[in-house]
Amino acid sequence: MSAVTATTPRWRLSTSAAGCRTACGRRKTSSGVQCCDAPQVPKFTLLIFDPVSVLLETQSMSRYKPGDCIEGAGGTKAGDYILPEIATLLLVGPRGAGKSTLVNRITRVFDKDDDPFAPDRAQVSRNSKSYGTLLLWEYPIPRNSTAICIYDTQSLSSNQQNNFKMLQQWMTKGISHAETTMCFSRDTDEGNKTKHIKPLGRQFSFLSCKTRKVNFVIFVVDGVSILDGIESNKKGYIDILHETFMYPFLSIGDDKPVVVVTHGDRLSMLQRAHVQNELAEVLGIPVQQIFDIPGSDDYQTDLAILDMLRYCIQHAEQNLPIKLNYLLEVRGRETLKNAAERLMALDAVIEATIIFLCIMILLLRFSDKLLQL
Repeated sequence: MSAVTATTPRWRLSTSAAGCRTACGRRKTSSGVQCCDAPQVPKFTLLIFDPVSVLLETQSMSRYKPGDCIEGAGGTKAGDYILPEIATLLLVGPRGAGKSTLVNRITRVFDKDDDPFAPDRAQVSRNSKSYGTLLLWEYPIPRNSTAICIYDTQSLSSNQQNNFKMLQQWMTKGISHAETTMCFSRDTDEGNKTKHIKPLGRQFSFLSCKTRKVNFVIFVVDGVSILDGIESNKKGYIDILHETFMYPFLSIGDDKPVVVVTHGDRLSMLQRAHVQNELAEVLGIPVQQIFDIPGSDDYQTDLAILDMLRYCIQHAEQNLPIKLNYLLEVRGRETLKNAAERLMALDAVIEATIIFLCIMILLLRFSDKLLQL
């Protein structure tokens, strides 16, 4: 385990709303999940990033298992839900957004204690001509985890119809390790490059390639490209992000994807705040749903990564389906309760009717005696 050393104060981007910086940016009430009404205006506050806090949070995430976040919530148990074998998070974003870099950066947070010299896992494209990731690739987080995995995916293309077709397939039919992603047209260079690639799992039967249901989506965007679009007033990149982000199949229940802004280390703090405000306004989400994760290696970035993972896990579990037998049990209890209340109300009516009839009988007898006199 790496030694814990002292760290110097750093400026952290925060929000002006008291209590808004929770793990999920939302609060759970009896009526459901409530969102902040409008994006908060960022401000800068001086915080001390304690390496011990990072270590404790990392260990907490490492101990996570599916169902931990909903255990005891609303009087239910984790066993009342259909739990995934492994919580599956899907990375989605355009080319150059930094999805593969994000996988490596997340991994390094946990490697600092397990194996600080471990190599990067995801291959990062270093030039604009690269096709990037061509296969769906599963990365357990941490490396040997059986509770959380992140899927690195092929970048979104310029053809939105192909993008939507690909996203719909992933979100409805599931994803599996080493599967090809055929989002490009056959008459393009990208299509020619990928059409002969076969899924590794089908070539080699010894590879474990289970189909996994996506539990939550991480929408990755490049902060530099967004700032360029804002300053040049050419918002084509931002418009494509908005159209893709609002695609219904990317939402899990009522929860839209979490947004991760990369390459913030190339921007000033004011520029990063400007980018977050622009995204919050364009995408219609609170600032607390946007996580600024630059490529820098410091405790501030580590905490942002851990906060982002916790947000994803909590919202993923809030949308897990409930088992049928539990629903029947709950509905049965509610039905019996309603029936009992109706019977009690009916008993009161019957009792009042009996009393009324008794009074009428007494009055009739009394009237008969009066007539006899």
